[in-house]
Amino acid sequence: MDPFLFLSHILTPYRFLLILLTAPTDDAFAALPAGTVESLLLPENKDQLVSILTYHVVAGKVESTDLVNGPVTTVNGADVEINLDDGVKVNDSNVIIADVQACNGVIHVIDAVLLPPMDDGGDAEPDKPSSGDMFSKSGKSKSAKSCSTKSGK
Repeated sequence: MDPFLFLSHILTPYRFLLILLTAPTDDAFAALPAGTVESLLLPENKDQLVSILTYHVVAGKVESTDLVNGPVTTVNGADVEINLDDGVKVNDSNVIIADVQACNGVIHVIDAVLLPPMDDGGDAEPDKPSSGDMFSKSGKSKSAKSCSTKSGK
């Protein structure tokens, strides 16, 4: 299974929203215990992989200048903690490259893979964005056009 194709499939419901994606580096993935990535790519672990991937996504285009200290709800439904006291941190990871512009949002590169809080047996399905998720702290709409593919579709 191609993880990039899988991520694209997972994020399909959000293709018309601007999003913030925190993207771990290759070194961040390499720092995971041996076999973790391979295990997550197994079909029986799909729900866990979806939970981790959607924990890296926030509905809305959030640039570094928009960030404030405190919790931010991810597409997963769980919160990440933003801390600006010493650089920019998302939970325990550091933002090492900020504000990489994409056609449907912005990417902040982080130095660790974010792991969501352990599920207490509830629904593993990520939350769908509500209309409230489509607005910035200023109340401006965050809707966006769909990204074009190379073929223009």
